[in-house]
Amino acid sequence: MKRPLVGISVGDAEEQLELGFGEEHLAEALVRLSRLLLRAGCDLAYGGDLRPHGFTQLLLELVRAEGADREVGTSPPRSAELRRLVNPQSWPAHRSLTADHRARYLGVCRFVCVDPPAPLVGGDPDIAMVRELDLLRAPLSLSHMRRAMAFGGLVDADGRKVPAAAARIVLGGKMRDFKGLMPGILEEVAWALLAGDAPVIVLGGFGGAAAALARSVLAGQLLPELSSDVLRQASTWSQVALPVLEREPFATKFATFDPRLCERALVQFCKAGVKGLAARCELAPAQVEVLLRSSDFDAVRAVLVTMRWRELGKREGKRKLSVARGSVSRQAESVAPPARRSPGRRRK
Repeated sequence: MKRPLVGISVGDAEEQLELGFGEEHLAEALVRLSRLLLRAGCDLAYGGDLRPHGFTQLLLELVRAEGADREVGTSPPRSAELRRLVNPQSWPAHRSLTADHRARYLGVCRFVCVDPPAPLVGGDPDIAMVRELDLLRAPLSLSHMRRAMAFGGLVDADGRKVPAAAARIVLGGKMRDFKGLMPGILEEVAWALLAGDAPVIVLGGFGGAAAALARSVLAGQLLPELSSDVLRQASTWSQVALPVLEREPFATKFATFDPRLCERALVQFCKAGVKGLAARCELAPAQVEVLLRSSDFDAVRAVLVTMRWRELGKREGKRKLSVARGSVSRQAESVAPPARRSPGRRRK
């Protein structure tokens, strides 16, 4: 059976120092979480750049170490079987990915370069439109990458297809000065919701966007701090790019990248509350509350180890989420690849 791919969304939070966390605490949580998933038989997907001492670098070294441990006393597996990390990078970040990086992590990582959706416009754009295209290129590349991680359709540097993420785990993440059309944590959760019924694990005890989302789930409604009106003023990227995206011809061509599409998915997700999230993740409501509230990773781990991670690959083809009486689902479905099929039966 193929190993399920679990997407991880992590980032520094503005209030982490107020909560008593430093960068090393979030890094430790990421390492412990990733090691648990790798040893449970999952592969990891993380969309980050290769900055020195960043989260991507941390995951690369962890996957390499886990692979080395497994090789002791066993026949050497094929390098493709060792590549337990998928690292999509959007434009322009992927321009810093070199042949040396690919060679250094040959048996560790599948690198994926994601360019802006093309062609951005048809015909011969004038000078003003070219300038507007430049404003959209980077944020749309990020959205394109995040959407494809949920729906599938990415292709790695070797031409091999990358499966859609079978689950999404989020912790930390910026709420201000983020890159993209909206905070990355929230957008990746929203695309996971729009793609279907994959489990979404929200670790709210580490601050940031994940904590804000956890508060909304606990409240049973999308709180004002996560509204599109608030978020679009929280980052220069969104302030500049969203007005361009809302004008023709971009509003029609890139309707599926409209942040309002994601907001409606988040509204329904939060409205379902703890019980809805528990059903989605096949956990007890009390266990979900631990994930949403606790900053004690030992308590979080005690919940995560009860999940049947290897069986994620046997879940049925994803059910399309009905958002705003199906209008958002139809819009998302119109640009989605065919639903995945699995020979396994859905667990009762």
